[in-house]
Amino acid sequence: MLIVLFFTAGTIAEALWPGSAFANALAGSTLDVTNIGNFFVDSADGIIRALSTIFIVFLVVKGCLIIIRLISLRASNRRKTILALTYSFIKYAGIIIGFFALISIVMQDVGTMLAGAGIFVIVLGFGMQSILADIMAGLFIVFENTFEVGDIITVEPFRGEVIYIGIRTTKVKAPNGDVLVINNSELRRLVNMTQDKSLAICDVTIEYSENLERVENIINVHLATLSMKLEKIEGEAKYLGPAEFNQSGIVLRVIADCAEANRLGLTREINRELKLLFDKNDIVFAVPHVRVIEQGVTKAKSAVTAKTIKKKA
Repeated sequence: MLIVLFFTAGTIAEALWPGSAFANALAGSTLDVTNIGNFFVDSADGIIRALSTIFIVFLVVKGCLIIIRLISLRASNRRKTILALTYSFIKYAGIIIGFFALISIVMQDVGTMLAGAGIFVIVLGFGMQSILADIMAGLFIVFENTFEVGDIITVEPFRGEVIYIGIRTTKVKAPNGDVLVINNSELRRLVNMTQDKSLAICDVTIEYSENLERVENIINVHLATLSMKLEKIEGEAKYLGPAEFNQSGIVLRVIADCAEANRLGLTREINRELKLLFDKNDIVFAVPHVRVIEQGVTKAKSAVTAKTIKKKA
């Protein structure tokens, strides 16, 4: 197995870098393994330089990451986006430099090395198309300010906060902690929900028997103080009036401007306030109604009454 491995490696090395010391060492290693040892002894200086280069590149990349994280603590979303993209470029540049540092161990002549690596460029050229598309899409996202780190976007059916923008991928974190990793070139249709204020919409349904003017009066008086009580509201909450008439009752709508990050939480808080307000003022919420046929007579019954009739039956 070892002989087959050396033979295969020697064949590949001879095809990529014909005449190099590394190729000659592997080519002759089928029967004489000492050629490999002689190669490493003769190339000791190059190996040390290559490993030193890789170590320095590693320290530089990690140092840049620490600096970028420190700067990001007080940076705006726009700067965080650019810093994240910058780090992504540095990381991939470090990988490329490290790769050529390793190759330089087996090829002393960089020009010959690049010429030999041309076959890899041809083979990988087709696979690089998607990578180049991701890189170009990432650049357009940043420079056209499509969205930034910290923005909340919707990529159907996923909704979450952008936590990372790289040269190839973007990461979006949902409120439940799930993280979507998507290639930049696949972000063709999305909704940026943070470029302007969002709207918290609260609908409550009251009985048709309720006095609509009385209910509207109570809501309007309460909304005057609601904006001061709930800090997430930007501006003032507004009562829009009846939004719909359905089978259960009259749907009343209350809205409030807020940041998209606070929209869901603010909706819950307003719903809670409206429930407490209605209980305090004896305003009855509507319940679903069904139509029950008794001895040929059609009567409107509430869902609660319908259940009672069913039990008695």
